Amino acid sequence: TDGCVFTQLLEHVELKDYQPEYIKRIRKTYDSIQFDKTTPTAMLEHIRYDFGYERTLKNMSEKLGFNYENLLDIVDVLGLIARHTSTMTEFAGRLMQLENLARSSYTKNELNAITLTTLHSSKGLEFDRVYLIDLIEGILPSESEEESEEEARLFYVGITRAIRHLELISYNKRFKTSVVPSIFMKALKQIVSPVELPKKAPKSPRKALKQYRNERTITNESTLIVGSKVKHMIFGEGEILAVTSSTIELSFASGIKKFLIDTCLEQGYLEAVED
Repeated sequence: TDGCVFTQLLEHVELKDYQPEYIKRIRKTYDSIQFDKTTPTAMLEHIRYDFGYERTLKNMSEKLGFNYENLLDIVDVLGLIARHTSTMTEFAGRLMQLENLARSSYTKNELNAITLTTLHSSKGLEFDRVYLIDLIEGILPSESEEESEEEARLFYVGITRAIRHLELISYNKRFKTSVVPSIFMKALKQIVSPVELPKKAPKSPRKALKQYRNERTITNESTLIVGSKVKHMIFGEGEILAVTSSTIELSFASGIKKFLIDTCLEQGYLEAVED
């Protein structure tokens, strides 16, 4: 019909030489789809590949600086949801149901429900149990060096939302792509359960742990005095309970923790607290 978007493009828009044939090919595919019989899974396949959505997504990511892999993961998640529906109406209803559940659990968090939220949105909130997901390189932290300090603060916000139980979730494969666990999770594991490393450990091909240093950073073991106050970059302010030749024991509001002195000094995890 004259009102068809394909007709409008072909007749009223200035196109490049290759585009008219491309649009005609897409229209032919579109016209062949039996919408009342096509499953959501098949429809998503048409959109991704026949209609060029995946290629457009990649070009847009390159132009606007988006993370193409992350956007593609969202499309993959839609595919997982589509597998469990048989019609487009059912698929759309399922998406709306999931959206309503996410919204209601956030606004009515006094209920015994799962709250899905971002690190930014969780500031000021507390939950009995917290699960931080997608802790892999490229997501948290992202690939942007400029955002590393802000992302470290967001990670701190996330782990301090838990009242009783905290789980950090990572994985080695994301759909079909191999991934690396977040360096933040590795650093926290070393802080909570320190392991003595060999003096001459082989250099990792991954980037070194982020060092947190400012004018208050403690770099000398002689300043670690029992009874004095310090601030830890993960656990906040605490009091020094004991100092040995290799470890330091600190008392925080959340409990007593023991750390390797060398790790704390080298990475700048401790800061002096002004009286």
